[in-house]
Amino acid sequence: MADSRNRSGRHKTAEGQACRFVSVDVELANLCKNRCAMCPRGMITRPRGVMAESTVSALVRFLEGSRCLVTFSGMGDPLRHRGLPDVIARLRSAGHQTGVVVHPASLQNRIRGRTGMEHLLLNAPDSITVSFPSVRKEVFQKLFPDVSIESALEQVLILGKMSPSPVRVSGLLTALNPDETEEYRAFWKKYGISAWVSRCHSRGGNLGPGLVPGMDGKGPAKGGCSLFRFHSFVSWDGSLLACCHDLSGSTRMADIFTLSDYRSLESLKARLVACGAGLPFKLCSVCDEPLRNIRLPVLPVNGGRRERRKFFSGMAAFSRRR
Repeated sequence: MADSRNRSGRHKTAEGQACRFVSVDVELANLCKNRCAMCPRGMITRPRGVMAESTVSALVRFLEGSRCLVTFSGMGDPLRHRGLPDVIARLRSAGHQTGVVVHPASLQNRIRGRTGMEHLLLNAPDSITVSFPSVRKEVFQKLFPDVSIESALEQVLILGKMSPSPVRVSGLLTALNPDETEEYRAFWKKYGISAWVSRCHSRGGNLGPGLVPGMDGKGPAKGGCSLFRFHSFVSWDGSLLACCHDLSGSTRMADIFTLSDYRSLESLKARLVACGAGLPFKLCSVCDEPLRNIRLPVLPVNGGRRERRKFFSGMAAFSRRR
């Protein structure tokens, strides 16, 4: 397996490489009871629902052999899917690494007589990320009005003790807390919990300036969207959308029922990138997602955690240099 660093120790770039199937977000549902201020779910016009068993089976077939990172996320609450433990088991047995992104309030909601946390831990994924936008109480309550910061913290700490898999929290820098990064990391370091902080963006132009801390330009970088080249998105109905921030379905490229497998999607993406005119989606013209412009290290050729870790490590290094 080729190392992604050159002799100087710096990560090589993916310049000139085709698209690779490294990671995929799977939207098990685009339904959610939580009312997060930074979520434009109320503006969704594409169909709503929960992934059916037949679609799960099609997903397993579509991903066969990719050994990719599968994260249950998207425009809904993955804990709303009653079969989540079974879906995790099927994908893990097929050689995929799995992760789940959850809202702290959802850990307390009841599913089939169990709490969301109990439901999740019936067959824990390889990693669990809890959305926890701020450790400043006034900011947290504005962004997450459905749960108190005290209750959310309690849920994270309980989950951290009970989960056999790593638990981390995800913070968000908005116009309300643009300077919170170091404070956020120091807070969670006291509890021994890994913390990731990212900048709030407009979610495909669907959030106003009240939350977004300054726009990072608009539209993809020259040569196309970096995120598009290594990351894919499957909606609850099996549609393959170019972007997880697509609320209308306008970036639909195909679906997991008609494409033979993930390699077909790699080829389709490569053709779109190779045209040189940028991606043909109107949504891209209003995008301010920071990852769209990031320089990518060499994209993994073969699946596997070691190679994927090396790739994401290099991507994080490039991100810090921006």
